Amino acid sequence: MDLRTSTLTVLGAAAVLAAVIAARTGPNSRATAGTNDVPAAAKSPDAPPTPVIVELFTSEGCSSCPPADALLSRLGKTQPVPGAEIIALEEHVDYWDRLGWKDPFSSEAATDRQNDFGSAFGGAQIYTPQMIVDGRAQFVGSSDSDALRAIRAASQAQKPAVQLSWEKDDTLAVHVDALNPDATNPDAAKNAAPRDTSAVSGGHRKHAALRRAAR
Repeated sequence: MDLRTSTLTVLGAAAVLAAVIAARTGPNSRATAGTNDVPAAAKSPDAPPTPVIVELFTSEGCSSCPPADALLSRLGKTQPVPGAEIIALEEHVDYWDRLGWKDPFSSEAATDRQNDFGSAFGGAQIYTPQMIVDGRAQFVGSSDSDALRAIRAASQAQKPAVQLSWEKDDTLAVHVDALNPDATNPDAAKNAAPRDTSAVSGGHRKHAALRRAAR
C-alpha cells in the first residue's frame, strides 16, 4: 500500500472518529481557536474542532522514545490546542527489533509508512522518535513546542470536506472534495487523485472497501 492509499485509510478512520467525537460532545464543548503564531481563519463559534492526525514513529527498543511516547499520550488525553481534535497514532517500526529486543507492537507496515514519508519529505532520513502532523510537518517526536506549533497550524489550514457513506456490497465510500488552488497551495486541485480504493481485510467490516472519490 503506497503512502497516498495508506494516508487515505488513516483519513477515513480519522473522519469516523471525529464524527463520533462531535456527536458525543456537541458543538459547544470546546473553545474556538484563539491568538497564536499562525494566522487564524474565520471560524464560527459553534464550529466543531478540526481533526488533526498526529503520528509518532517509535519503538520499545529505542532509548530516546519514552519522552515522545509520553508526549503523544498527553496530546491525545489533554487536547491542548483549542480548535483542534488531535487523533494520536503511535506506530511501532520494526528496524529496532534486530538489535536485541523485539518490540511486540512493531510492524513492517509502520516501517514502510515511515519510509514513504521520508521519500515524500524529499528523501529525508527516518529516525525514532519521529512525529508527523497531518502528513505535512515532521520533527523530533519529543519536542512539545514543535508539536503544538504544527498542530495549531494544521488545525487552521484549509482542508477538504470528507463525507462517509455505506453503499452496496458493504462498501464504505469516502468522498473527499478537492481543494481549490490558492496562493499557499497552487497544486492542490491539480494533484488530487480521482479515486482510490482500499480493501479492509479484518475487523468488524472485513471484506469491505474504502473508496476515495475527489469531486
